[in-house]
Order: sequence, then structure tokens, then C-alpha cells
Amino acid sequence: MSERNDFHLFIRENGAWLLTFFGIIGGCLSGMTIYFLKSRCSHIKLCWGLVDCVREPLPADQVVINNA
Repeated sequence: MSERNDFHLFIRENGAWLLTFFGIIGGCLSGMTIYFLKSRCSHIKLCWGLVDCVREPLPADQVVINNA
């Protein structure tokens, strides 16, 4: 019964800090995910390759430049 009280006491005292920490981590992970999805990466390797991305640029004949 002591462990239950310790856990609830820890959550009660540090709840705001834990929520902030997990929010920041989640925001960073979702930002990286959106970056990888919008990029032209053909191969993505995250944890063991410490963020590896093989990129394939567009061929020169497919590039369109707008001078507006």
C-alpha cells in the first residue's frame, strides 16, 4: 500500500512538470515526423542510425521556377 501512496504523491507533486516534459517530447517527435514526411527522403532510419535520411533531389527537367 505504501508504493501506491508514493506513486500518487509523486504524480500530485510533479504532475505539471511531467505533463510539460511529455508535451515537449511529443512536440519534437511530431515535428521531426512532419519534416520527414514533407521531405524527399526515400530511406529514413531513426534510432540506431541517429536520424539518417537518404534524399533524392528532383531531376533538372522537372524543376519549375516561378518568377512572380
